[in-house]
Amino acid sequence: MGIGAAGALGVAWLASPERSQLLPGQAPPAAPGATHLNGWVTIGPDGDVTVAMSKMEMGQGIHTGLAMLVAEELEVPWERIQVRPAFEDPIYNNLAMAGQLANALDPRQEGRVLRPAADHVLRKLLREVPGLAVTGASTGMRDQWHALRAAGASARLMLVQAAAAQWGVPASACRTEAGEVVHPSGQRLGYGALAEAAARRPVPRDPPLKPPQAFKLIGRPLPRLDAAAKSSGRAVYGLDVRPPGLLYAAVRMAPVLGGRVKAFDARQARALGALAVVVLPPQPGGLGSVGHSSGAVAVVADKPHRA
Repeated sequence: MGIGAAGALGVAWLASPERSQLLPGQAPPAAPGATHLNGWVTIGPDGDVTVAMSKMEMGQGIHTGLAMLVAEELEVPWERIQVRPAFEDPIYNNLAMAGQLANALDPRQEGRVLRPAADHVLRKLLREVPGLAVTGASTGMRDQWHALRAAGASARLMLVQAAAAQWGVPASACRTEAGEVVHPSGQRLGYGALAEAAARRPVPRDPPLKPPQAFKLIGRPLPRLDAAAKSSGRAVYGLDVRPPGLLYAAVRMAPVLGGRVKAFDARQARALGALAVVVLPPQPGGLGSVGHSSGAVAVVADKPHRA
């Protein structure tokens, strides 16, 4: 009986629809006066739209590409879009990594019948594990193509419903353009004025998305969101962050894969101002037949050049 019940629960879990990626477990942080419409889209009182980014921008333009998805579905001008880092929540997990894991389990793709089932199971498992907002393996756009479009479309629908309720007209009679909800009578309201009322409405779980022939932004060249700041030197990188007491380390790896540190003399390093000299043993999981990374010696100092 217990086995049968467990089997039934397992089948139900496998067959159940995937959990919505629109609502996080907690409210995202926001600027004063800004309103969250879901876990990805925040609208300020001036109508500016902030998109939560769980992918790291490493020069590949992913922040610009993903923000375009929201701008497209939300019908907001590109110059009113900005991004901020997402906080930790399972809705930001990289579900496209399921395909990468399935490939690793079946590199020759011989299990063509079982592989879709494995991909489905892995996607469900990845939804539940915290801290898997991974950037890599060219999965950023594949992972969030639907999630961010749905976030923009869901927010747009809530804004339309809020405007229609305020005007006492059917929502189907309203349309959106350039960050405003418009009615044929000539009435129009900006997203900033509607955001609070829209946020009180239920979040649509499966909003209709634009057909490709209606795209205005997707597939067209747009200015990168980070271009101006990086060109002018205003962009802040990890190396620019200097908390009090920050130390730096320089590492010398063993020249052989899986090699260990046999001996070292720290006296000269300490004479030059090193605060510590640390041995790093090989770690399991490295590439190669040995299955370990290389050992190393790390020198810790108060300045990068001193290390």
